[in-house]
Amino acid sequence: MQEKELRLAVVLTGGVSLAVYMHGVSKELLKLVRASRSYHKKEAADGGSPEAYSDSCSGREVDTEEIYFNLLKSFSPQLDLRVVIDVVAGVSAGGVNGIMLARALAHDLDTDSHRTVWLKNADVTHLLDEPSFGAWWRRLYVWPVAGILGRRLRNMAPEKETQEKLSSFLRSRWFQPPFSGPRYTSWLLGAADAMDQNAPDNGSLLPDGHPLDLFVSVTDFYGHTNHIPLHDPTEVEERDHRHVLHFRYNKLQDGTTQSDFGADGLPGLVFAARATSCFPGAFPPASLGEIDQVLAERGDSWPGRDQFVQQKLGSFTARGQDVESLRFIDGSVVDTKPFGDAVAAIAGRPAHREVARRIVFVEPNPIHPATSDDVEEPGFFRTILASLAEIPRNEPIHDDLARINSFNKNIRLVSQVVRQARPLVEHLVDGILPAHGEQMQPSAAEVTAWRQTANEQAAAEAGYAFQSYFRLKVLRVAKRLETLVTGLAWPGGAVDMPVGARLGFLAALGEHNVFEIDHLEQPGAVTGSDAEIDFLKMFDVDYRVRRLRFVIRRLNELYRVAEETPGIKPHIDRLDELKATLYGLLEDAKRRWEPSFHAPEVVSSLPDQPDAAEIGPGKFAAVLSGIGEAMTLQKLDDTIDEVFAVMVLNYFPAELRRDLFAAYIGFSFFDVMSFPMVQWEDLDEFEEILIDRISPDDAVAIRQGGTGDVLRGTAMRRFGGFFNRSYRENDYLWGRLNAADRLVDIVVTAVSESGVLHDIDATSIKYRLFTAILDAEEPFLTADPDLIATIRTEIGDSPAEP
Repeated sequence: MQEKELRLAVVLTGGVSLAVYMHGVSKELLKLVRASRSYHKKEAADGGSPEAYSDSCSGREVDTEEIYFNLLKSFSPQLDLRVVIDVVAGVSAGGVNGIMLARALAHDLDTDSHRTVWLKNADVTHLLDEPSFGAWWRRLYVWPVAGILGRRLRNMAPEKETQEKLSSFLRSRWFQPPFSGPRYTSWLLGAADAMDQNAPDNGSLLPDGHPLDLFVSVTDFYGHTNHIPLHDPTEVEERDHRHVLHFRYNKLQDGTTQSDFGADGLPGLVFAARATSCFPGAFPPASLGEIDQVLAERGDSWPGRDQFVQQKLGSFTARGQDVESLRFIDGSVVDTKPFGDAVAAIAGRPAHREVARRIVFVEPNPIHPATSDDVEEPGFFRTILASLAEIPRNEPIHDDLARINSFNKNIRLVSQVVRQARPLVEHLVDGILPAHGEQMQPSAAEVTAWRQTANEQAAAEAGYAFQSYFRLKVLRVAKRLETLVTGLAWPGGAVDMPVGARLGFLAALGEHNVFEIDHLEQPGAVTGSDAEIDFLKMFDVDYRVRRLRFVIRRLNELYRVAEETPGIKPHIDRLDELKATLYGLLEDAKRRWEPSFHAPEVVSSLPDQPDAAEIGPGKFAAVLSGIGEAMTLQKLDDTIDEVFAVMVLNYFPAELRRDLFAAYIGFSFFDVMSFPMVQWEDLDEFEEILIDRISPDDAVAIRQGGTGDVLRGTAMRRFGGFFNRSYRENDYLWGRLNAADRLVDIVVTAVSESGVLHDIDATSIKYRLFTAILDAEEPFLTADPDLIATIRTEIGDSPAEP
């Protein structure tokens, strides 16, 4: 059976009260992933395709999960599709929903209770600070202004509930934040706590070995200083206000779980949610002290506080800043659409099968361009409001999309080069292997010798072009070492190695001839100097990682060949065994770039104050020596060679053996061609990244009017949902409906790209999803008695089955 993973990187933007819409979207995303996990978990347990949906956690609302489950089942036996969300990036209202979604994915938690939280607590009466209603004389003072504003807004908010709450809001204290930060923090903590009900033991919606990365953008109110090297002056200072809080989950192949989403990490997650959604002027700035205060009032503790400060705010302490004095406001002030973090996280992902990669961009209120004929002349206050709030929040995503487009072009180019070069490389590898190789039983030493011969031939065949490849490898390893040493010596989280220390580090690298090219002047010089070759043998982890990934990608492609070839099909279980072994080696190799892999004593020779004086190269030479000893790359090479000697040549038929050996022994030929093309990009999956948007403008299966005809919280500059429950119920429901509509499109597109299915009735699937959502939500959405009935009428009768 052809195997494929549909990997989703979810990007959630700001939206103020439209956060309830994004909650509906994230809830539907979670249900699709849970249905996929249930399908594959039961399939693995039963040894075959499951017949019916079976939920292992009682008390959960399953509604659309069974429909998604049956949709995935309908692709069998032609295609086995798994849906995984492994990257979440959010800001502002999207940041809050992204945090809750990521935590649910990491530990298979429930978000059903959040419906009540959002519909009840995301209301101005629950958000207002109690003292903010002010004294009686303040109310009298404000009444004339409030009356004028009230008349202006009446047409935008005709409902009595909205007018009453708007009146209370306008009579609250002026020139101070009306919303209560501690109150908001408290109900965020309650929402996070409620997720643990009915939680399975050690549950997760992530496959083993699949990391989950969450990025939450916040704005550092006071800003922090970055040092930028120039020619003259040698260094300048720049004040930066953007800060990204990065959270991660991963269950390693050995069963060890690393998670920032457990109970000990809840206060840190809530701090991130509070900070990223701290709308300027509406809430007071977020601080660690506020979290401590609310936890104390609730009788809770924060056992992981020190770890959170070190890992998430360490860059501030590294600059000598007091984290207790930090203040954060809404992340969308400086980062409205956090595509960059999502794109960066995609690189380096393990590919357990063929991959279809999508970035799912959730945008509840797409901004349509206006012309000079459409708008009135901006006045004094309108200009100030637009300059300070609206225009910065509509920052375009052109640069991020351009980067993705460039990324995709690189992937297409590299893939084409690899495909075209494969016959020649296979021929070259055939020439390296001894005659009658199909019957031989080589030792690991013989595999090593063949690999070294291939390396030498690759250098000779490439000629002078080999130098650019070799130089890029050396410089990349040098940069990776700089990052590793920085993390080891200054674990506070400094972005770059301090300037004074870097001079000594570069001098230590010079002892390995990293920056010397005099040997190239010698006639016939092709490879680097002996010192550089030894440098790569000691530190070039990335070459080993690229080689393992390349072999795994080829192995994944061979599954399709095996399914179509009767003589090879019985060996699929051996492909599974080899792939599991290679993934274990890949994971072991990648860990060598992590500071935790190396003993703290490695950097004991470095002083505590890196900028106090220039650190000499001798101290860094000792550090590099210790790192090199820990890397043990020769041992890693020997282990991989042993795997190929035993598993590949001895256990696989010739049809599979030749392809795998061409990938492994011949990798040096492929790497010489492809690595200079991608340079610093880490193109792991070799699959294009496509972007799909979820918004009312795109989900048109029910209503085609776009945001204006679908959402109600867009009123009053997107604050409307805070003043009326029926607005929130409407937007939450449409979030689920729109997400279901678009997720079917995304899944069907990914399947159709495989070329095996052509008769998916998307209309019928969407109808069943819409009906299930309406049936499930009808008992809870009662503020507008016509809401459900109106949408049922629009949906109409069930379409005829094909």
